[in-house]
Amino acid sequence: MIINASKKCVMAKKPVAALSFWRRLLGLIGYPFDKYDFDCLILYRCDAIHCMFMREAIDVAFLDRERRIVGMRHELKPWRFALCRGADLVLEFPAGTLRRTNSETGDILNLDTDFNDEVIENLKKVVILSPETVVNRGNME
Repeated sequence: MIINASKKCVMAKKPVAALSFWRRLLGLIGYPFDKYDFDCLILYRCDAIHCMFMREAIDVAFLDRERRIVGMRHELKPWRFALCRGADLVLEFPAGTLRRTNSETGDILNLDTDFNDEVIENLKKVVILSPETVVNRGNME
């Protein structure tokens, strides 16, 4: 679960992390939010994204190491790029999420990385994680 601690609201109930090189490269291509059971894609150690080959706009939040929002893009359209110097992590949400939660630059987010068995099974269904990846639960290395 991802919570905007500054605004005290839930931003995503079922986030997933893209851990492998290919999953990070492909991101949301072929995995629209409305078709699969997740509402945020997490990209660790990342400061830039692309929306090549995507079919819908997304909201993007760039976070620093303290999980503070240092940049945002509302409704980033397909075939666009976004970069934020100083970002360490990127969150991709369905379009409208950042406005709905009144998120702003400077807000602190709380990312719950507790991968229980149910979450792991859901992640396998959307091919974000492979069974081999989930050896150390919660470890994003």
